[in-house]
Amino acid sequence: MKKSLQQPLDFISNWDLIDSIYSDLDTRKVTVVLHNKTKGGKHVRFGDAFNYLPNGIIHKSDTGMGATTCECVSLRNSIIVEPLRATAYLKYKAQGGVFVGTPPPSSGIQPATEEELRTYLEQPGFKKIFCVSDSLPFVMSLIPDERKSEFFLLIDETDTHQLDSSFRLALHIAMEIYKAHPANMRGTVTATPLNFSDPELHAESIIEVIYNSQNPQIVRILNTPSATNSLTKLIIKHFEDTPHNKLVVALNSIGGIKQLIRSILKHPFNKLKNDDIKVLCSSKRAKDVGEHYHELSSDILPGKLVFITAAYFSGYDLSEIFRLVVVIDPRFPNLALSEHRYKQIAGRARNGLIEGLIIYQRLEESWYEEKSITDLLEISQSLMNSFGCLTLNLDRNPHLKQRKLRTLKGVVSTNEVHGRNMLFWYEKEGAFRIAYLSIDSILELNRLQKTVFRNMHGLVHALKRLGYEVIDSFDDVECSEVQNTNNEWFETSLQKIRDALYSNVNPTTSSVASKGENIFESEVFKVFGEYRYYVDPEYLTQLILKACNKKNGWKTGLKSLKLELFFATQSPDGNFNHIINQCFPKGGSYSHTRILEIWDKIKTTTPEIGMLMDDPVFLLNRVFKTVRRKSALDGVRQFYITTTRKIDERKVLRYKDEVSNLRFSALDYELA
Repeated sequence: MKKSLQQPLDFISNWDLIDSIYSDLDTRKVTVVLHNKTKGGKHVRFGDAFNYLPNGIIHKSDTGMGATTCECVSLRNSIIVEPLRATAYLKYKAQGGVFVGTPPPSSGIQPATEEELRTYLEQPGFKKIFCVSDSLPFVMSLIPDERKSEFFLLIDETDTHQLDSSFRLALHIAMEIYKAHPANMRGTVTATPLNFSDPELHAESIIEVIYNSQNPQIVRILNTPSATNSLTKLIIKHFEDTPHNKLVVALNSIGGIKQLIRSILKHPFNKLKNDDIKVLCSSKRAKDVGEHYHELSSDILPGKLVFITAAYFSGYDLSEIFRLVVVIDPRFPNLALSEHRYKQIAGRARNGLIEGLIIYQRLEESWYEEKSITDLLEISQSLMNSFGCLTLNLDRNPHLKQRKLRTLKGVVSTNEVHGRNMLFWYEKEGAFRIAYLSIDSILELNRLQKTVFRNMHGLVHALKRLGYEVIDSFDDVECSEVQNTNNEWFETSLQKIRDALYSNVNPTTSSVASKGENIFESEVFKVFGEYRYYVDPEYLTQLILKACNKKNGWKTGLKSLKLELFFATQSPDGNFNHIINQCFPKGGSYSHTRILEIWDKIKTTTPEIGMLMDDPVFLLNRVFKTVRRKSALDGVRQFYITTTRKIDERKVLRYKDEVSNLRFSALDYELA
């Protein structure tokens, strides 16, 4: 069979470890089947069977097969591009070579200077350079053009590059550099491949490496009406029953993580100390999680309870055996994780898991505007075509010519699809390029919405197709911590609150007691005391009493009211109201998709406003009175109609300080 293949197989060094090789003429894919173990019983990895990685697109059947390590020890020069600084540093630390970029603070090393890198390139021996996408242009600039073809360029975990491309321009630039590199000296690798829409990659060789037998892993799905409450209960019980077993929680929401940490530390049965809890996330969010922030610097988990966000979903090894919980909640784009994402996260445990568990809050009803690859390519090409005419007219006016690039980028940002730009600016060539990675990520979102999240057992079937053995279960936890308003104590406290508030509607009289007889009374008096000088006291009393009787509980009602009051008392001349009034005029109609598109633009132009909350629909519902229409308009089924402010502007007496570095999470309010 070896002789019948046209694909070069000189990368194979040990044919005794090859079970079989076959090719698929339709997909142009060559599949190499490895024996699971050597004759001595050792688990077979890439480096046992291969001299180096083959060029092209490499699909491996499992995480932890040693593909990147194989290239690290190969007898040739290599540039290894990782999706995360910590993973690039850890691979450099394990294999040697040089790390380019800003090292993790805990590494104890200084960034390599340009002079040091040039000296390293001139030294004898094979060169191994580790970096992230942001540093790749700098690396390539240091290598003389005549020597670039000596280096094998490997882009690791390519599905992560595709999925993260919506907010990282450097990933698009890295793929342009990849495509410009000699085809026989470049490769991509992942265990969870996504198709490439870029036509320049369609001729790329595809090598699939699998084992001749698979050992199915078990994953348990816990269906729940409240992911937050199920997760809180699970964490408390885990450390009650097995206090020495480490627990990793994959929750791609900083706001959700902060809320959980607060709830856990206050829980009466909590066994954890503050220092037992660590958060592995992007360094850009370090301030948000404060003292819990940690950047991985070894293969050992830094705490008993470790939360990880998308920055730590792939690309590194953990030697410990731990329990893993992955939260999937399709209501929020950042939590709509695929079965492939679960596989990547679980694959971090190189020695296996105590248990793999998915907490799944399925979306019962959803509307999703699907765009085909043809639609996306046509949108991208239309934008490209429009720039010729637009550029010609802008160049005719000196003032507009100076603002040309800013204008063109504005056109791109206002024509996003599902929050993703269809073009990106490639500064090296001074031109726009089609953002094929963004298209790839949208097509993956299409697949998830159509085949996984809309179907009752879609996630179960998706995991089974990956070879998992699935145990499906249900958690009957309540949707929220709803207080039964029929309880006698509640009615007694509510009457006391009503009497106290109405007796203090005159601002000149003494304020109500700062402390009540229970947490319910104390929280109400605290809200009244904070806002009685800013909002008409009688009107404020009515708002508070209404919030106390919310069907999802007084805690949630009061939390939402505080947020509504916070926004209502922002100065009408302040930046917050300026942006809101400009982007969402009262009386306007907006689809859910359009709201997300506008909010993504606000994040770019006015980050201090755009970063207030991940869920702009929830925020707008705290600012405006809105209605939801199910009738279709222009093919869109759901519209949010802004009419009047949530808090009557005529009842606001004075204004508080403007929005600064505050940040809110919808999860904090929906599941209070």
